Amino acid sequence: MLEPLSRAPENRVNTPNFLESHVSQIPAVQFLQQLGFAYLATEEVAVERRGKLGHVLLEGTLAAQLRRINRVRA
Repeated sequence: MLEPLSRAPENRVNTPNFLESHVSQIPAVQFLQQLGFAYLATEEVAVERRGKLGHVLLEGTLAAQLRRINRVRA
């Protein structure tokens, strides 16, 4: 007789998780954080996008970073 999944024996081998989020997305986010990138909360991104989901570039952040890295020093 088959047991329901919630009552599977404790000695059962765990099945690997092949969801894209576990295989590639989460490791990519962790790697980018190690490089110094910051993970933004959904609310922060919504403000940057000004409520438009089609805005994939965070223009305010982009402009600030371009000004910072392209400063001319005399």
